[in-house]
Amino acid sequence: MKLKRLMIKAAVTVFIGALGLSICATLTYTKPASFKVDAKAAFAFDQKTGKIFYAKNANKLLALASVTKILSSYIILEWIHQKKLNWTDKIPIKEYPYELTLNTDLSNVPLEKGTSYSVRELFDSGMIASASSSVIALAEKIAGSEVKFVKLMKDHLKKWGIKNAVLINSTGLSNSFIPEKYRMPGSKEDQENMMSAHDIAVVAYHLIKDYPEILEVSKKTSEKFGTGTYSEFEMKNWNGMLPEMNWEYGGVDGLKTGTSELAGQCFVGTCLKKNQRIVTVVLHANGDDTNSGARYTETAELMDFVYDNWKQEKIIFKGNTLAQAKKSPVKDGKKDNVPLVIDESVTTWVRDDMNKDKLQVAWSKDKKKTFTAPVKKDEKAGKVKIQLKDDKLGYLLPDQQNNSYQMVTNDNVKRQFFLKVWGNHILEWINGKLK
Repeated sequence: MKLKRLMIKAAVTVFIGALGLSICATLTYTKPASFKVDAKAAFAFDQKTGKIFYAKNANKLLALASVTKILSSYIILEWIHQKKLNWTDKIPIKEYPYELTLNTDLSNVPLEKGTSYSVRELFDSGMIASASSSVIALAEKIAGSEVKFVKLMKDHLKKWGIKNAVLINSTGLSNSFIPEKYRMPGSKEDQENMMSAHDIAVVAYHLIKDYPEILEVSKKTSEKFGTGTYSEFEMKNWNGMLPEMNWEYGGVDGLKTGTSELAGQCFVGTCLKKNQRIVTVVLHANGDDTNSGARYTETAELMDFVYDNWKQEKIIFKGNTLAQAKKSPVKDGKKDNVPLVIDESVTTWVRDDMNKDKLQVAWSKDKKKTFTAPVKKDEKAGKVKIQLKDDKLGYLLPDQQNNSYQMVTNDNVKRQFFLKVWGNHILEWINGKLK
C-alpha cells in the first residue's frame, strides 16, 4: 500500500509535468530495498520454497503473546494424526483452566467447571477466539500438566533447530495472570514466552506444511462454542484481515494474533494470492497506542511489498556460458582446455530493484573436473553455486536453497598422438623426481 501510493504519486507528477504545469516538489520513488515495516521485528517468506523476502531484527528475542498457540496447535494436530487423540474425545474442565476463564482481562470462552468439551471445540476456540483456557485443557490432556506440555513444545523447537526460545507456558500469557502453583518452576512473576521473528516463521512453516487443515480453522470469522451448554457462545476471530473484517485483505486465511502489555500487537499472517502463499510475521507493531489495527496495517504493507516486488525469473538458460566457469583443463588432448556450459536453466527469486546480471558463481566442493582426453561433448564437469549478488536474504531453512547447478563440456577433444602422450608423461615424471 505504502509502495503503491508512492508509485501513484510519482505517476501523477509525471502527468502534470507533461501538461506543463508547475510542481512545488519532485516526488521520488522509494526503492524496494528501502521499504521498512514499522514494528520492532518483521519477517516474510514464501511457504513453498522458503525464500525469505523481508527480515527486520529477525533474530531478536521478543515477547510473542498468543502467537505461541501456533506451536501448541502443531502438537495437538500431531496427536490427532497419530491417533493418540480424537476430535470427538471429551475433555472435562479442571480447576486451572476454569480459574483462568473467569478472568475477564484474558481472551477466553466461558468454560464450565466439570463440564466436558470435545477436542474439536477446544482446539477451534484456541485458534479462533485465542482461548487460553481451552489450550491449557488440551495441554493437560496430552501431557498431564501444562509444564510437561511445554517440554514437548521445546522438543519440537529443538528438532527444528530453534535454540534460543524462552517458553514457560502453552498460551503466551504473562506469568502475572497465572496462579503461582501452575507456573513453570523457576520462572519469574512477570515473565512471558520469547521467540524471534525468524523462529516464529519456522514454526508457522512447519504447521502449514505438515497440517494444512489448520487454515480451515484459522480462516473462520466466527463459530459457536459450547452448543447445548448454559454458556453457549458466539466466538469472533481476532484476525482483522479476514473477509468482512475491518482490515480485510484479499487472500488472507490465517494465522494467529498475539497481544500483551509486553508484546504489544503481534500477528503471524498468511495469504494465498497469485497462486502463491506467503507467510508474514509482525512483532510489536508501532503506533498501537493510537491505531488498534497497527499490526494489520503493517502486515498489509508487507504483503503488498512482497507481491508487488518479488517474482521468480529465469536468469540463466541451459547452454549458457558462465564467465566464472567457462572451461576445464584437459590432459593428453589436442587442446589444453574444453569449453563448458550450464546443463540446466536457473530460475530464482528476484526483487524488482536487483540486478539479474550480477551473479556470484563459485565451483561447489567437488570442484571442476580435470579431464583426460578423449573428451566427449556433454560430459559432466562438476557443479557451480549461483546466486544474485544483490540478494543477501537467503532461505528460511538451510536445506531449501537449491543453488547448485551442473556444468557440462561443450565440445569434443581428441587425444594426442600416443608417442607425444608418452613423451609428456615421461617429462612429468622427470620433473617430479627433480623437485
